[in-house]
Amino acid sequence: MFCSHCGKPLVPDGRFCPYCGSPVSPPAFSPPPAAPAPEPPHPGRTQIVVNRQALAAQRSLAAQGLSTHRAMKEAVETSPQPTPPPDRPNGFGTVANEGRKAGSKMAFELRAGVAIRFVWCPPGMFLMGSPDDEEGHVPTEARHSVFLTHGFWIGQVPVTQAQWMVVMGRNPSKFSLGADYPVECVSWNDAQDYVRRLNSGARGLGSFALPTEAQWEYACRAGTETAYAGDLNRMAWYCPNSNGGTHPVAELAPNAWGIHDMHGNVWEWCHDAFLPDLSDQGMDPHGPEDSVPGRLPHVFRGGAWSYGAVSCRSAFRAHNQPDFTAPVLGLRLVFNPAARDPAATGPKYRIKR
Repeated sequence: MFCSHCGKPLVPDGRFCPYCGSPVSPPAFSPPPAAPAPEPPHPGRTQIVVNRQALAAQRSLAAQGLSTHRAMKEAVETSPQPTPPPDRPNGFGTVANEGRKAGSKMAFELRAGVAIRFVWCPPGMFLMGSPDDEEGHVPTEARHSVFLTHGFWIGQVPVTQAQWMVVMGRNPSKFSLGADYPVECVSWNDAQDYVRRLNSGARGLGSFALPTEAQWEYACRAGTETAYAGDLNRMAWYCPNSNGGTHPVAELAPNAWGIHDMHGNVWEWCHDAFLPDLSDQGMDPHGPEDSVPGRLPHVFRGGAWSYGAVSCRSAFRAHNQPDFTAPVLGLRLVFNPAARDPAATGPKYRIKR
């Protein structure tokens, strides 16, 4: 049934529209309506009753939506997955594989002793954003279901200073304390230049990129629906424990998929330009297209060493101009596998397990 005034769907057996508060005329087959309530003692009382009815209806709809999300999520997760193909005899693995389990690992060796290690994130559904009662929740974190139809590899740690210097030949970091420290003072434009240089050597394996916001949060949560993917004090370098600077990557506990430093240490640029409302993007979402690349504000996620717990939440979103740099701001890569077998193309980067 739909409301005759606003045209929106009605709650079964409801006497008022949950959207506009208009009385609902019962259908012919419905039980006779209850006796009308006594006349209110003052003019405002009727409106109060209507609002309470609407609030109860909206809560019922929200509960139904959450149940539907969880049922769909269970169906996706329990559906048959393709069997992983065998390794190639020449030592180059097949990356284009949707049948891997979450947490599978591989690495691209840039040069002897410097490799970018990745963790597999399978296709799946999750709740993106935060509930209204989560500490620090803001309207731009409206909670909604998201379905990622393709799996991807995400960096096990943020890009380190050694990994940056091998490709770019310089180190922009304020905290130049060692090869395993995260690179920082990197703008979104700098990150895109790094990605382009990496892709020039991929030659058929697939493509490196910054993660979309949905990919980043999906990987960060690793199946959780809470504010953090675990115990923040065991997982994150943030204001209370960082001692005023960055720390070597992977020193603290990873999330359930084996990914380190998703909370704290350095913020991480995402591919997406900032969009205040993501709730209408349910499948493979991405931010608005930048008609002139590098002009719109872009998103970064995860919190950093100088920020508090609220900023380190899985759902927290920050953004700034694409040329913005700071000693709290770095990046993490994703690798999207090619559709064809990369072993046939003679790739430059060797895949190590």
